[in-house]
Amino acid sequence: MSQPAWDGENVYITYPAQDRYHHLAALKLENGETVWDVQIAGDLTSAPVIYKNSVYITTLDGTIYRYDKKSGKLIWSFKKNATCAPYVYKDSIFISLREEKGKQPYEGIATLEVINGKQQQKEL
Repeated sequence: MSQPAWDGENVYITYPAQDRYHHLAALKLENGETVWDVQIAGDLTSAPVIYKNSVYITTLDGTIYRYDKKSGKLIWSFKKNATCAPYVYKDSIFISLREEKGKQPYEGIATLEVINGKQQQKEL
């Protein structure tokens, strides 16, 4: 469970439901009415990130997701061993990654650009 995010119109929250799954939901700020509600893989690393017309989340398993802000439709997801919520700047997505380099765990930073549904990753 994480802190909610807000875009001036809706609040975006995650919660564990009685169906034993976790959910990401958009609720109208003025009255709490559900705009959309989707099942997600599990708890988040931190609050959802709102950028332009998308909601980005990172689950504890390191997968990054991008949802349409208006409909809740999944646009893409990538298993990246991410350790934080993505930071989006000028359509580039910045993430920290947990990797194995030899026998030592490594924490690095990378950019993830998604063009036509295909990912391009660059380590920084």
